[in-house]
Amino acid sequence: MSIVASKQLDYRNKDILVPILILRKTLCSMRVGEILEILSDDPAAEMELNAWSKLTGHTVVDVYRREDFNRYFIQKER
Repeated sequence: MSIVASKQLDYRNKDILVPILILRKTLCSMRVGEILEILSDDPAAEMELNAWSKLTGHTVVDVYRREDFNRYFIQKER
């Protein structure tokens, strides 16, 4: 099964902490249930996104790990 994202944010070659603000703004523009795909090569991204999702109530649906970067899928919950 492949996940279909409504929007994508490419954070490769960027520290994930700064784009978290952009992530919030992007999710605000989406409908409940839609999926946001995030591309990141930051080794701390998974930990940061999991912590952020617990604080905000959104769900990290899946993570596809690749050698050069990871793809994170976050579902808007509210």
